[in-house]
Amino acid sequence: MSFLGVEFSVRSPQCDEYIENFQLPDSVMELARRKALSVLKKGDVIVAADTIVECEGRILGKPSSDEEARAYLKFLSGRWHNVYTGVCVLSEEWEETFYEKTRVKFRDLPKELIEFYISSRHHEDKAGAYGAQDTGSLFIERIEGDFMNVVGLPIGKTWETLYRRGVWKP
Repeated sequence: MSFLGVEFSVRSPQCDEYIENFQLPDSVMELARRKALSVLKKGDVIVAADTIVECEGRILGKPSSDEEARAYLKFLSGRWHNVYTGVCVLSEEWEETFYEKTRVKFRDLPKELIEFYISSRHHEDKAGAYGAQDTGSLFIERIEGDFMNVVGLPIGKTWETLYRRGVWKP
């Protein structure tokens, strides 16, 4: 957001992130909406997002342990997967919720690289146990779609929404 020249602050949402019968892309948009609603204050425009990794029908959220992160990375090794980010842009008067989907192909990951990454702690708090903006970029062989979506916020679609709503002005 800072490279758009938009002043912003970060708030930690407090909301229920459990969704029964999780379905993509609807559920990831609902999670973004819940986050936005949980931090909305009078006069604000909120941008909230939630990212999920899906591979072969399996949903990979944030790993709960090093062991789960290791298992995620081994599973993703050499495979294509989808990164879905739901975004909710919200004010008191209006709401726009959308998603972006990006396909990502991982290289075959040697065990040593996975172990190095786990020891770096970069996997923590990241859907699919990796971040494209850090050492996890080494895992990526090919991307089809919006790279910034893989980082966690499809900034192009977000900017379009802010511009259309008059929030972003040059």
